Amino acid sequence: MLILRDMIESDIEDYVRWFTVETEWSNWDAPWESIEDGTEEKQREIWTKYYQKVRSLPEDRRRWKFEIEADGVHIGWVSAYTDLGYLENEEGLPAIGIDIPRTEVRGRGLGTQALKAFIDYFRSHGYRSIYTQTWSGNLRMVRVADKLGFTEVCRKKDMREVNGKKYDAITWRLDFDKEKTIQRSTKMKYSIITKGMGCPHCIKKVTKAMETLGADIEKVELNDIAVSSDKTEADIRAAIEALGFEVVSIKGEISMAFGLEDYEKRAAKLVDHRRYAEGDTEAKKALMREILRFTNDYFGMSTELFFTMPEGFEAAQGLTDPDTGNIRVNAALFDDGAPFLPLFIFLHELRHAIQKARVELFSKEIAVNCSHLIQFDGTGYLVDGDTVITVKLDGEQAFYTELYLGSPVETDANDFAYRLLRPLCDDAALEEHYRIWTPSYTLIPKENMLAEFMKAAEKIDRLAEEKRANKA
Repeated sequence: MLILRDMIESDIEDYVRWFTVETEWSNWDAPWESIEDGTEEKQREIWTKYYQKVRSLPEDRRRWKFEIEADGVHIGWVSAYTDLGYLENEEGLPAIGIDIPRTEVRGRGLGTQALKAFIDYFRSHGYRSIYTQTWSGNLRMVRVADKLGFTEVCRKKDMREVNGKKYDAITWRLDFDKEKTIQRSTKMKYSIITKGMGCPHCIKKVTKAMETLGADIEKVELNDIAVSSDKTEADIRAAIEALGFEVVSIKGEISMAFGLEDYEKRAAKLVDHRRYAEGDTEAKKALMREILRFTNDYFGMSTELFFTMPEGFEAAQGLTDPDTGNIRVNAALFDDGAPFLPLFIFLHELRHAIQKARVELFSKEIAVNCSHLIQFDGTGYLVDGDTVITVKLDGEQAFYTELYLGSPVETDANDFAYRLLRPLCDDAALEEHYRIWTPSYTLIPKENMLAEFMKAAEKIDRLAEEKRANKA
């Protein structure tokens, strides 16, 4: 679970360490500048004062900096500013940035996830556009800006110098009314203290008002409310005050944990088994397209669905294009397979499309798997941006068949399809098909599967590096 939150007292020692010893992050954040005073004593004084300042802020005061916490661990921060330096900013729009000093958590999409949450925070406070800035040597941030839908608006050639080499200074802008690739995938968790809610009838009124807003209710008790909603703080406050109750305080915490769970709950409502079972082939395809449209809207994807298979894959039940993320379901399944089979394959491949498009919402292991692919025959692929390096792993095909079936992305996709169909489909054939795509665990014990996959991913890295070295 990833959250953005205010600074807490225990963060002080993290900052002392990050500004004195673990300073690798500063190689990417304006490395042409230096940390002014790197002594522990001075940094502890600086961050203690900063913590006291944050602690004194009113709960409803707009924040320009949040701490990033992932699975209970403080990993870095996001911040915003309005002085763009070499570029005029007459509108006073925020420019957002991020630093993750903990190197061990990088590569899991947490930075993208945190920035998306920060973007939603400013959007909820009425901003319609934001900026971000970096330098051309920070390729990780360049890729994140592109992934989040920013458009480059200014480039100053050779403006930055790092280790004796010239780099460009770059500014991007994101206009929310024009954005294509980012959709709201965060909710605010609101903790609200009120006055005047002194009876069960009051609680019912507030509960109904929150449900009308589409909020997920965690608790509504006497003068104590906790809800999750994609509505703004002003919307929540107005709904309560419209009932005649005073809002004493309202505190919002950004959470990304809801994304996949919330999506699955909503998608499950669209998987209408009766409509699917009673419909003809075109009706079945129409239902799949409806689910895909919802998924594209939810995650900001542009995935397309086809029922023809490319050359060389004519016998495959389905596939997800590794380059475009588009889905293919073999049309022959509608005539030759079990009735549920085309829908199962569609949902399986749809999950792969989501994994590819929104890897930052998944576990570390799935993120690794999305860039380290293993086939039945032991062929491995390292996907690095637009580059794919193919390697061959030693071992028996039976071993890699089991490893492929038990890999994080395949297990996740198989389980996802099964979960959405199982409550609606009491069919022994579904169980049988699920078992076909589940490892037998004869060569690799179930408890060792994940460790074996991660070892194989490390081999792919090593072989790919050797291949690069040989080319050089």
